Parts: sequence; C-alpha cells; structure tokens
Amino acid sequence: MDLSSKLIASIDAGVDGAIVILDGNGKNPLMWVMPTTKIKLKGKTPQGNDKFRSELNLGEIRQILLGTDGSERDCVSHVFIEKQQPNYKPQLMRCGGCGRPVTSTTAAGISSTFQTGRNVGLLEGLIAGMKISYT
Repeated sequence: MDLSSKLIASIDAGVDGAIVILDGNGKNPLMWVMPTTKIKLKGKTPQGNDKFRSELNLGEIRQILLGTDGSERDCVSHVFIEKQQPNYKPQLMRCGGCGRPVTSTTAAGISSTFQTGRNVGLLEGLIAGMKISYT
C-alpha cells in the first residue's frame, strides 16, 4: 500500500485550535487556523460592547477535509482529534506556616472545558457523517 497517496489530518478542537493535513509519509504539511464563526449573545460587556461567542464553522471544516477549499488536493482518509482533558493552570499560593511560595494547580473553567468537549463531539459527528475514519 502506498501511504504517500493517503492524506491524514490532525485537529486541535479548540476555537483557537488548528487543522494540519499531512501526506501518508508525514510530509508536505498544510495548516489552517480553526475556522470559526462569531455568535452574538444577549447583553453587553462591562465596557458596553456587544458580547460574542466563537463556534466552530463546520461547513468550512468539511470543505478542508474534502479538499474542496481551493487547495487542489484529495479528500483526507483519516483524522486524528487531539485527546481532550481539563486544562490545569498553575496557581501561586503561600505556605500557611512559613509564608514561602508554594505552587499548586487548579482545573480550568468548567465552561471552557465543556465547550472544547462539545467541539470534539461536533467534529466526531461531522467526520463520521463524511465516512472518514478517525482516532
């Protein structure tokens, strides 16, 4: 089997993520910033600006995976989606007895972790619907 004719994609599912497509030999990378669209929310920010939320643009992602985005290449044959887990942020605390700095970690916000997990589910559904294998 000639792997060089196969195209493999790797996706970071965050709204600040990316899509990278490689040939079967892991060469000739093509990269896209994750396509998103802004959704206007109710209310205003404390500064008086409109509130927005970014969502994945599944139509553009589909075009990238199919090769119909103008890049003149074949459809992707397999997609790897980055494993999702809570992000941990280092937090500086002070020792109660001596006052020296002690580093600990806390999990990232529940809503951001939920959103990234939701994105993974949307991508899995899109990719399965396109009949492309994924990991």
